Amino acid sequence: WYEAGWLNKLAYAESADGLHWERPALDVVPGTNLILPGVEMDSTAVFPDPDTKDPDAKFKLFVRGPGGLMPGRAYVSPDGVHWSDPVLTTPLEDRSTIFYNPFRKKWVYSIRRVFDKERIRLYRECDDYLKGADWSDGSAVFWLRVDEADRPDPAIGMPPQLYNMDVVAYESIMLGMFQIHLGPENSVCRDTGIPKITELQA
Repeated sequence: WYEAGWLNKLAYAESADGLHWERPALDVVPGTNLILPGVEMDSTAVFPDPDTKDPDAKFKLFVRGPGGLMPGRAYVSPDGVHWSDPVLTTPLEDRSTIFYNPFRKKWVYSIRRVFDKERIRLYRECDDYLKGADWSDGSAVFWLRVDEADRPDPAIGMPPQLYNMDVVAYESIMLGMFQIHLGPENSVCRDTGIPKITELQA
């Protein structure tokens, strides 16, 4: 699953070895490999569900469009190609995502929020992926932020922030990938044409 266009084209490809890829002609948009046309996306995550008993929910998809505080969309699918109608989540910031913890058999929404002008992450754990999309009762709790070990880029000089947090099961552990935002801010990048710098750290 990959973003095949700017913000609105989720597509599907297959590979036997992870190196050589084929784009199958699917029936969602005939003659293409698109699977979720017309849905704006800035954050996307697809996970197979090895433990579900529901044949129509073997795959889970989370999509969050670009922009400020707004709901994301949670979908399920029997085949990873044909998706259900979306269930809207409680409003959250962009670069939010999901993952599955197979050891606890829990779905987790990794929620980006801004608190006191700093990017932080909230944690929402649930048994049912679609029902768990609603945390308006306060069940999403503070989880992660940067600390003194996260050093700024000396050429930029901005305090680092936690930009994203993706997690996947690996052998007997949950392995997290921290995406650290080093700057500059979006307005500076827009006005000067320079890239926004983020670094991935395990």
